[in-house]
Amino acid sequence: MVNNIDIIINNHLPEWEQIIKEHNLDIEIRINNALEFNASAKYMKSEKKSIISINKGVFIKIYDFYHSVLTEKNPRFVQMAKYPVEYVEDCVYDENEAKTLADFYVYLSLKFVFLHELGHIMSGHSAYLQSVNSKHDEFSLNMNLNEGEIVNGITAQQYQMLEIDADSFAATNMLSALLNCYTMDKTYIDRFKSVIPTTHHLPLLSITSNIISMSLQGIGAKRQQKDLSKAKYIPMRMRLNEILRVYIKVYNTYYGQQITLEEILKLVKPFEILINQYLVETGYFDESILSEENNLGELSEEIHSHTKHLYNDIWPKLRSELIYFACIQLA
Repeated sequence: MVNNIDIIINNHLPEWEQIIKEHNLDIEIRINNALEFNASAKYMKSEKKSIISINKGVFIKIYDFYHSVLTEKNPRFVQMAKYPVEYVEDCVYDENEAKTLADFYVYLSLKFVFLHELGHIMSGHSAYLQSVNSKHDEFSLNMNLNEGEIVNGITAQQYQMLEIDADSFAATNMLSALLNCYTMDKTYIDRFKSVIPTTHHLPLLSITSNIISMSLQGIGAKRQQKDLSKAKYIPMRMRLNEILRVYIKVYNTYYGQQITLEEILKLVKPFEILINQYLVETGYFDESILSEENNLGELSEEIHSHTKHLYNDIWPKLRSELIYFACIQLA
């Protein structure tokens, strides 16, 4: 569906490069031609700089999805995307508005990918891993790192915590930037303000973009339970939970209100059902392995306990080792 992916990429790179410049960092953004949905961050000791790599496949899959489904053929999805927690009767379809809404969701989804990788660099993850893997100048924190792949000098649970921390960085900085930009003139979100009724909708739209992105990656695809002593990531449904927790914390702090995880989780299933249908229709997944009822065990008490263990027992020591490499104050 994308006519010229380079135009889409160039629409987003200036803001990302501006963010890097504002932090006075030596980071190169590389866009790879690969169609796999993948991104990574690494510190190149030989070049003394960091690199964020994002495959063109990330841009294509995200852009194609939003501009395929936010159309007149899917009025229910358009309404859900515009008003995630509200039911609006007689929501009139407007083609220009739908295209702007699609572009805004593309913006949110791609920026989260970028900020996650930036978080690996600014929080010291990539430089720290380079220090404990000094013989491997090419080692990177990779979205698709295989479960069995050994990372010398760091345990699987420590790696899981690095990924959680990068998600937290992305969600926190995404929402803070959006809230600041909304009240300013001449920002990168000016072209989207027509589909953002109030600042209160910004967190909800950001949250929705993460729910959609995780669903697009197959959160409901049938899979075996991970061995948490070897896995590089916590299970996908729990990972989404943790991202949502960060958004909720920032929202409640900013507005002095109290929305709960339980309220936000009610959004997941309706969006996942519609996205699963899209994934089957477009051939990304076979219908026999995709369901919103799959992998609910990833939210079990065992996984909750494991995640708490990462925060309470793994993070404090890991944080003390990251401080030397971090560009920011760590949480």
